[in-house]
Amino acid sequence: VLFTFIAVFAIVAAQTPFEISLFFGNYKIQWEVVASEGTKAVRVTQTFKGNAWMGVGWHQVNSTGQPFHGMTACDFVVATFDSNGQPAIQDMFSNDSYANGFTRPVPDSALGGVDNIKLISGLQSDGVSTVTWERPLVTDDTKADWPLVDDMMHIDYAHGMQNSLSYHGLANRGDNYMVNWVSGEVKKCAVGC
Repeated sequence: VLFTFIAVFAIVAAQTPFEISLFFGNYKIQWEVVASEGTKAVRVTQTFKGNAWMGVGWHQVNSTGQPFHGMTACDFVVATFDSNGQPAIQDMFSNDSYANGFTRPVPDSALGGVDNIKLISGLQSDGVSTVTWERPLVTDDTKADWPLVDDMMHIDYAHGMQNSLSYHGLANRGDNYMVNWVSGEVKKCAVGC
């Protein structure tokens, strides 16, 4: 019986939190599904080796009908930091596409949506930026949130070169992964997903 308990514990411990390591290990995104305020939520920790803003976004596979998705119809969480290294978190959405030019994500509230992100903690210290936040898997925001279902989703990720939100540049962004926020499955794509 003890052996069975140890084996089961080891399997569960190895499964969460899930993680993606990006930019040669300089940017990590870890997550797990947790119970929060009577519902299931995803708790995400983003860590970047540098003092700069960080963002991660997602949209459903084939949500745009375009072969290249990029930031089109993407639900984002962006963390910025003040001069004392304290974080602020924003629930954002981007309608960026080749058709309307490249645009910065806007707060969900600007689109008639709701801010569903809860800041748990964050700090910049010794040249490392870290932020932890939560969001319900399914929100009531039908204007600017994608539900986080047990299925693969495209992710977009970026970081800046400063603490306030600014253009990330071509080298500080990526869209070559799909994740399942519930099961933790990760798939790397040869080119942008």
